[in-house]
Amino acid sequence: MNENENGWRFVKQRTAADDGAVYVSADQTRYRRTGGAELQAEAAFQRRIADLNYPVPHVLEEGVTDEGHCYVVEESLGDKTLHDQAVAALNGSRHLADDVVDTAAQVAVQLLR
Repeated sequence: MNENENGWRFVKQRTAADDGAVYVSADQTRYRRTGGAELQAEAAFQRRIADLNYPVPHVLEEGVTDEGHCYVVEESLGDKTLHDQAVAALNGSRHLADDVVDTAAQVAVQLLR
């Protein structure tokens, strides 16, 4: 990964849009996503579901650069998403571990409120 002048290291191009990228802070506690205007709508949705206790990163900062690119800075939840945990828990079988199912059920309950 390349480090730019602001201490953010490039991780990958964003998959949600044609332009934009994902960067990680030097201490790996925050991620910075860049992109077009759609990123503002994504951040608003992310804040809304975070308020419902859905396990997504909390938006810490957002704005528009001098060049007109949108950016969002969010906390890191660590190396594994709920999806990653579910896939790893399958371990070649078709049965999920109880803790993964419990977490998924808690998320579903929050989203259905």
